[in-house]
Amino acid sequence: FLDEQRARFTLPAGSSGAGSITVSISLNGGAPGTFSTDAVTFLLYDQPSLFSVTPNEGVADGGDAVWITGSGFRPYPSLPASAFRCRFGPTVQHAGVDFLNDTHARCVTTWGADAPNGQQVCVALNRNSFYCAEGAVRFKFVGLHTPALVDVSFPPEATYLSVRFDSQATNRGGMNGIGPCSSILDDATVAILQGSSPQEPDCQWIDDTQFTVYLTMFTAASAGMRLGLKANVIWPRLWRYPSDCGGDPCSCSSVEESFCSGALEMVVDRDFPCDRHDTAEVEYCILPQALIQAPDEIGVCPGTAMTLDASASTKAPGAGIKPLKFRFVADVTACDNYAQISTRVSSLLGDGVGVDTITLSSELNGGNTFVFAIITENFLGSRSIPFQVT
Repeated sequence: FLDEQRARFTLPAGSSGAGSITVSISLNGGAPGTFSTDAVTFLLYDQPSLFSVTPNEGVADGGDAVWITGSGFRPYPSLPASAFRCRFGPTVQHAGVDFLNDTHARCVTTWGADAPNGQQVCVALNRNSFYCAEGAVRFKFVGLHTPALVDVSFPPEATYLSVRFDSQATNRGGMNGIGPCSSILDDATVAILQGSSPQEPDCQWIDDTQFTVYLTMFTAASAGMRLGLKANVIWPRLWRYPSDCGGDPCSCSSVEESFCSGALEMVVDRDFPCDRHDTAEVEYCILPQALIQAPDEIGVCPGTAMTLDASASTKAPGAGIKPLKFRFVADVTACDNYAQISTRVSSLLGDGVGVDTITLSSELNGGNTFVFAIITENFLGSRSIPFQVT
């Protein structure tokens, strides 16, 4: 489950032939009588075949019209032609094709890295599920291209932000070592990354294709955030522009073909903020851990205090760069004095951010057994497995 309204699932391979199926969900392990009464229709189709791409070579900056031949491009009239997409290497064509029948598609090439064996050509009938021929139909990109932003994501431990370009070396935005992010990132992005800190964030290039944004506990960075790069500060390191341009080829009238990047932007995945856009696998954030110190027994005298201390959770893997959010939840079926305890816990927690310890006393009077679940959540929305204390 992604949230209270969305779920993500993988259809088992070979579970059904081509055609329409109905999809419903169960919240109880698929037990009889637990599936939703309403359902939606889902269309299954056989993957197409790919034979060739013509021409099979073009400029690395893209924009060339090519014909892709194969079969099974239009298996059902209900699959709109507007959903058909071509992919060159890792890059998907944003616009739809301008011609499509069951055996031919006319696409416009994206940018692509100049590699000895070219880039593999793939197609998808639904914008997402790409098929690549086993014989590797390939397109050869030649020359330099405008730098492409391919990934913005958090590492699994959620302590900084990574920004990656494609494999072509860049000029690093003129930076050398660690420097202010405002040199390369737009004002709106810097403000989010800085948050309530008095200091703007620093960035450091790891190599010619990626840099790290260092965050503090005051940052407003989050899952689903937008990162924007300034226009005309990033270009290919190997670009040989006219010498009379000095150090600013992006505004130089002597440049006939510019490779300066525009105002690039990318959004961190809302549901999987540690997933890299430039890999096929899904990378997951490390889940935080709820680590609790609490007594096994307390005295029977009225007003005896009991402290639940989860401060050790802040040092556990997955806690992230910002303060954790804590939830102390009394078990409605097993905790004595449930109503009084729940009311008191709510008043102590507030929004739960940074509140890692609570103490109860008079709310326990007259009770014998107290059961709590403690849950921690980091700033990216990753939650720990509930830790039960009795």
